Amino acid sequence: MKKLLFLILITSLPAFSQVNIEKQRLHREKDGIGFSADWAVTYLQGNSELLSTNLAPQAVLRYRKHMTFLLSDYTVIRGGNNSISDKGFMHLRSQYEMTGTLAAEAFTQLEYNKSRLLDSRFLLGGGVRFSSGKMLRGGLSLMYEQENLIGAGLEKNTRLSSYISLNAAASKRFSLNITAYFQPDISDVNDFRFISEGDLSFPITENFSFFTKYKYRYDNKPFGGLKSGDLELKQGLSFRFSR
Repeated sequence: MKKLLFLILITSLPAFSQVNIEKQRLHREKDGIGFSADWAVTYLQGNSELLSTNLAPQAVLRYRKHMTFLLSDYTVIRGGNNSISDKGFMHLRSQYEMTGTLAAEAFTQLEYNKSRLLDSRFLLGGGVRFSSGKMLRGGLSLMYEQENLIGAGLEKNTRLSSYISLNAAASKRFSLNITAYFQPDISDVNDFRFISEGDLSFPITENFSFFTKYKYRYDNKPFGGLKSGDLELKQGLSFRFSR
């Protein structure tokens, strides 16, 4: 049974180098600041030993038509004396609302993911995003990508990034978000990535909620013999505060 639990934990822990920013972005209707943080620890001891720590703080600032937010996520997983996964990212994005449904935005990101042989990744880009009420959002951007891959050196690409996001909520009982990304290399349309992510959350108190998440990532040209697809399932607690 403990070996089975160990396998379930390993397959359900994060394995992504592509970050779904649309789902994680904080949003404010009024001027002010907001903060959110997810924290999770998993420990298993017996026939197998596993320790996983995840921390994901976020912050948002809004002033009139300008909104800027900072996202970060760090995960370390160790099995005995061995490192199973070590990854993290920091994402900064600024947005300007041109109309009630259209906004311009610019972003940059730093990232690493040892399990996918990604020593470092740098992004710089910008584009437009649209919204139709609070349920439907989408966007199109152009981004410069620089990846330092372990064993392969530096790679540079320019990609289009398009996405669509669906949000639904039933009063205060639950909320659901599903987002899909498509990111082709503009110089090679056969080099593309597809990412799909879903998040179902239930409030416990005013500030705490329980969440269930899934992530699926497909890269049709993976590096170094890595598999094209990754699937992640995760459950935990979320804390949110705003003023």
